[in-house]
Amino acid sequence: MSEEEKLTSILLTKNVKMNFHTICISKNFYGWIKGLIPEIVACKKCQQNTPWHIYNVLDHILVSVEEINKLTAGYDKNIRKFFAYAMFLHDLGKPKTKKTIDVNGKQIDTFKDHQEESEKIAKRVLPQLGFDDEEIQLMCLLILNHDLFNKIVKNPTRADQKQFSRKLIEELVNDFNKYGNGIDILNDIVLIGIADNMAQNPELTAKPLEILNETRVLLDIMKNGDKQL
Repeated sequence: MSEEEKLTSILLTKNVKMNFHTICISKNFYGWIKGLIPEIVACKKCQQNTPWHIYNVLDHILVSVEEINKLTAGYDKNIRKFFAYAMFLHDLGKPKTKKTIDVNGKQIDTFKDHQEESEKIAKRVLPQLGFDDEEIQLMCLLILNHDLFNKIVKNPTRADQKQFSRKLIEELVNDFNKYGNGIDILNDIVLIGIADNMAQNPELTAKPLEILNETRVLLDIMKNGDKQL
């Protein structure tokens, strides 16, 4: 089995975090993945001093892969592989963008624009992992927009927040129609968002997960019973 096949196999297991760290003991595998994705080393060292996170960047990534595997359990193997790699790559740009700021006397880490850095890494890595151009374009779109719902809330209190509503979801679908089927693309982003939140601090993710799950219901209605936007 090649190192690439080993990585794919691990990313589709139930215990991704444990299995990944276990195989990294192997010098051959660790040397290979460091060569392919050198950012892995920085992610392992990168702590996330923020209320939203309970893992370092690498462990957050690995747990998020476990969560997307649960969401795609009944899907075709190639689709499951696609989503597993999307989660594996979605936050790799965090170490490069990490800044620590003062918030009411507390030092908090921020990772502004990490999506763009992660997308750059994905564009470099995915061709070497055998993904075709269409898959790479879609995966990069998902990575770039994986935090899309972070500022969508039911009761906005800040200028940068948006009111959750069917109208907003319809607008987002129309925005993504330029890349393909907007409903399907937004649903993929929602799945990524759910997995991402499930790998964060469970004390803070109830409201974001509620919005993401309600969006899934809306998209299902729009796709199967009410396609008029």
